Amino acid sequence: MLFASPDYWDDYSASELIERVTHSYQLCLQSLHQSQLNNPEYPSIRNLVSAFRDIKNHVLFCGFQHISPLLQGIDDIIDELENQSIQLTPNLADLINLSIQLVVLRLKMKITAPQNNAYDLQLANICEHLTKVITAKEHQLDERIKDAVKLLLKTQFLPASA
Repeated sequence: MLFASPDYWDDYSASELIERVTHSYQLCLQSLHQSQLNNPEYPSIRNLVSAFRDIKNHVLFCGFQHISPLLQGIDDIIDELENQSIQLTPNLADLINLSIQLVVLRLKMKITAPQNNAYDLQLANICEHLTKVITAKEHQLDERIKDAVKLLLKTQFLPASA
């Protein structure tokens, strides 16, 4: 289905998009978990890349370009993992998880309350922190990841248990 704008959505279309994105998010979580277990029989990073790109494609294809900078920041981090420029640590897994979770939650918010733009004010700061992770020198990487995780945990759109 091609939509010119999220304003034209019906309930079925929105629920279908949320279902697909939520399913891909669960695959991302599974891939992150398997990667941390270092399961050699599970191609977890490739699966993470594939599942995340499904999320990105669904969201952008359906007209939610306002989330594009956040999606690109996450994609850049996942590219670094795929290229083995950085290693997956528990903190980096948390950062990826919280970032994707924010995409999913923001998507749901935009569908249910399209006029709510409060998140958009925080987007630049969040994306800046994701960029700092990518551009960090090796000795700065863990601190930059922790800073980005702290920011995401402070973001009012994430549940307190995240």
